[in-house]
Amino acid sequence: MASLYKTGGGWRVDWKCGDGRRGQLRLPGGTSERERNEFMRHLNRLIASRELGVAADVAVASYFAAVSDRIYDRLVENGLLPRRERDREIAAWIEEHHGREAVRKMATDGTREVWARALRHARIHFGNRMLSTLDPTDGARFRDYLLGCEGRIGDTMAEATVRKMCSVVSSAIKAARKLGLVTCDPFDDVPKFVGPNRAREVYLSVADAERLLSACDPELKVLVALARFAGLRVPSEIANLRWSDVSWQHPAELRVDSPKTKRSGKDSRRVPIAPRLQAVLLEAYSRSLEPDGFILPTLRTYTNPGMRLARAIKTAKIKPWPRPFHTLRASCETDWYEAEGLASAAAYAGNSPRMATAHYIRPTDASFRRAAGGGGPDGERPPEIAPPPAGGAGGMHGPASPRSNGTAEPFPLDFAGFAVLPLALQCSPLHDARAMCEWTILDLNQ
Repeated sequence: MASLYKTGGGWRVDWKCGDGRRGQLRLPGGTSERERNEFMRHLNRLIASRELGVAADVAVASYFAAVSDRIYDRLVENGLLPRRERDREIAAWIEEHHGREAVRKMATDGTREVWARALRHARIHFGNRMLSTLDPTDGARFRDYLLGCEGRIGDTMAEATVRKMCSVVSSAIKAARKLGLVTCDPFDDVPKFVGPNRAREVYLSVADAERLLSACDPELKVLVALARFAGLRVPSEIANLRWSDVSWQHPAELRVDSPKTKRSGKDSRRVPIAPRLQAVLLEAYSRSLEPDGFILPTLRTYTNPGMRLARAIKTAKIKPWPRPFHTLRASCETDWYEAEGLASAAAYAGNSPRMATAHYIRPTDASFRRAAGGGGPDGERPPEIAPPPAGGAGGMHGPASPRSNGTAEPFPLDFAGFAVLPLALQCSPLHDARAMCEWTILDLNQ
């Protein structure tokens, strides 16, 4: 382990590793006791991790990534740290970092595509710049560049997409900072949180879903039914779906393998089969040539079956909506939520309750009508309330007020709002609320 000694010009650190190798370095004389103790604590943890043959934890690695080259190189000479990576191109570092992350996190094809898209924009914006040239304003400039790029749907890139691209690049820059390759985080103050886009949220009713099913070819009909009535992710969860995954006995259920949740320890889930979905599956099973074949033998190989769905939507004369398959899945989870509650809906759909409420469950016209028709447990309707008259006493202008000349004049809207009306209610009818307000303003101005 390491020891600290006071010398004439500063402090000397000696250590001995488990294999007998000894090392020594000097600390600057101006270091405080707290800084020396922190260095010794991290150094002892580093030596212990090397003796155990394990990688140093993040805190230790981050600490020594920030030390000077002189101290770092001395620890490298003694085999305690790997050689420090020198300056790299920004785009090359982003590509290398996310290449490692894709393997470590078992990233799906969709995630890899998002990372690749962010890398393409980083190559265009940063060019051949090096990591050492980054300054605190580069994050905001990259965001401005993205806001000027052409979007896939609109004229410019959507705000949610801009934030996602910034988040992808920022994660690579943060990793570079831990290794001491950059001195600042340009994306520290740049918005990166991607919230739900309410403008793109649509609920597809069961009636519209039936119209859509009638316009689909046999295999597309099964795909739409699985998305709308079983909440399956398209295309990841339909690729390996077989007839052996269907349990026809009551209560009928479907076993779904989920590549997205596999990395978090949830390889599969059970999904209830609604009567409408069961009818579609039985019809397709009667046409199947293999009892244990794929439920979608052709569409399972499509990376994006959205074009066939778009044609079916046009044939059914339904207004197109954004994110078609996500909307089908979200509409199904909304129905589950209203019927079974949040916990069951999230379990059936394979996401967390927080994710369900943020991105999937949405208000429907039917729920709005129920709320407006009566909120009691028995669904009782509220009493009918006659609309107020257009003016006069109790009208849109508020209660009438007796004036000093004995005539009643309705308050104007600005006097009957948030300031005067509560004051008038606390006074006797003989008081003039308008005059009181005028007196109060006059008193304040004096």
